[in-house]
This record gives sequence, structure tokens and C-alpha cells, in this order.
Amino acid sequence: MAPSVGPSTPAATTVAATAAPAAFEWHRLGRIPTTASIVGVAASPAGYVVLEAPRAVWFSSDGLAWQRTVLPFTSSSDHGLSVDAHANALTGGDLGFIVVGGRDIPPCTTAQAAGGPPPCDVGPISWVSQDGITWHPSAPDPLIPDDFTLARYRELVRVWQAGEGWDAAAESRDSVLYHGNDLLHSIEGRTWFSIAEGPLPDGATSGDDISAHGAVATASGKVEVLWQT
Repeated sequence: MAPSVGPSTPAATTVAATAAPAAFEWHRLGRIPTTASIVGVAASPAGYVVLEAPRAVWFSSDGLAWQRTVLPFTSSSDHGLSVDAHANALTGGDLGFIVVGGRDIPPCTTAQAAGGPPPCDVGPISWVSQDGITWHPSAPDPLIPDDFTLARYRELVRVWQAGEGWDAAAESRDSVLYHGNDLLHSIEGRTWFSIAEGPLPDGATSGDDISAHGAVATASGKVEVLWQT
């Protein structure tokens, strides 16, 4: 007699489930005790630097405890007007940290009309640091003499690492408008030389209101700078 055959049992099915990736979570590490405007933040192997207007930095190796340093500059006065420096941007990386900005250049005058240039001439300035605590300013005249001359009222407004050095974008303030598309390079961050003028937007001229709004390194190693007019 042939054995009876019971009802067939369906094969077991294994279902693989993939959990959705957890959302990024932010945790408060520490508090920076300042009411001044924060200009930006950068990181290097040493830690983190936060840039405070007009020219101070906060350093932390872990994001918990922060130490404040005023970027060095010998301020003075001329014709009753303050002669000082200010920071515009910073970046960091394996070369350390760098901050760029502008400095007042006397003589100054109180006779500038509304909407005219600032009372003092303006020139570029930069500060570099390996540890985020000790900062070294650029030379009194940080431009290496060569075949170019920056326009008056021109300061450094953006900076990014370029190979084994730094590139920076410069703008000029000779009216209520900022404009300029100069690109400078520095090997050590304290002396600068011209490398090129950035391309003007379609239909723009060198006298238009042109501002460098940012710079980013691409995956291919190139750097893209955003100018706006």
C-alpha cells in the first residue's frame, strides 16, 4: 500500500528588512560666552575656531571649553577717527587656521560725503595660527611687489586652502558698493601676490557691484568661487 501523502507545506520565506538610517542628531557641547556677531567657524586637526566680529577668535579642542583671543593689531587714531582692523572670513585645515580682513590706512579725513568711500584708506590683512591660540599677523604691507597694484579700499573677503598655501578673494570699497574680483595667493598666509582676476559675470564690468560670496573645493580638487553682481 502506498503511503499516504499529507498536505504540502509551503516553503518558509525569509524577509530582509533594512532599517531606515537614523536622522542626524545634534548635541549641545558648550556655550561661547559672547553677544557679538559670529562671522564663521573652521576646523583643523588642532580643534575648532569661531570668528567673532570685529577681530576676535574663540578656540576649542573639543567643542566644550572655549578660549578667546583678540587678533593682534595696533589700533590708533587719526584726525579723531579710529584706525583699526576687522576680520571678514576664516578657514582651517591641515595647514592650520587663517583669518582674512581689512585694515585702516591713515591719513583719514572727516570730509567724506555721504555715500562716499570710508574715511580712511583700506588695505588687506591676514592672521595665521597653527594651534588656534597664538596668531601671527601679516606684514605691515602684506602684498609682494610684482606687476600688480590693488585698487584703493581693497580688503580680503574670502579665503580657502589651495594646495600647500592659501588663496583669497579681494574686494574694493570706493563707494557704497563693494566690488572687485582680484584673486591672491599666499604660501604661508602672511604675504600675498596676485594670481589672476576672476571672470566677470556676463554683462558686468570691473566697475560694477561685484562681491565674492563664497568658495568651495570640489571633489575633483578644483575650487569654485561664487561672485554675485
